[in-house]
Amino acid sequence: DLVRSRGLGDVYKRQAERFPNAEIRGIDINSMAVQKGNEWFAQEGISNVRLLVGKADDLRQFQDRSFDVVFTDAVLIYIGPDKIKKVIEEMHRVTRKALIFLEWHCFNSKSNPLGVYVGHWMRDYVTLLKEFVPENKIKVIKMPEELWSDPNWQRWGAVIEAVI
Repeated sequence: DLVRSRGLGDVYKRQAERFPNAEIRGIDINSMAVQKGNEWFAQEGISNVRLLVGKADDLRQFQDRSFDVVFTDAVLIYIGPDKIKKVIEEMHRVTRKALIFLEWHCFNSKSNPLGVYVGHWMRDYVTLLKEFVPENKIKVIKMPEELWSDPNWQRWGAVIEAVI
C-alpha cells in the first residue's frame, strides 16, 4: 500500500503521537490508497489521522483557514505549470499559520517560477509564494544531500516554509 511503501504512514503516525490532540488530514487522488491508508491507521490504533480523496487544486471540501499548517511531501513536483498557482492559492486559502513544502526547488533565481521539467517539476518557490505572503516570511532550506540516495533530491530537495 502507498502509505506504508512511501513511509508516509510512519510520518503521520509520529505526528499523531507527538500531537495527540491534533486532527491530521491528508488527501490523495487515489481512492484505493486512501482506503488502504485509513485501514492501516485503524489497525495501528491511530484515531486522529484521516485520509480523504481529493485533488490539490480543488480543496473546496475544506473551509477557509481550516488548518494550522498545510504540508506537502513530493506533491508539487507532479503539478504542471497550468495548475501550480491554483494549487498554491488553494493551500494558502485553507491554512491559518504556514505552508511547508518538501519539494524540488530551483536554487537558480533565473529559472521559470512556474517550473522546469526535469522528470518532475522543479520551481522557484520564493517567486511563486511571494504572490501570497511577504518575501521575508518565506524560507528555503536545502535538504542535506546525505538524506537522499536520489541525485535529483540531492540537487534540488528543499524544505520551503511560508509563514502566513
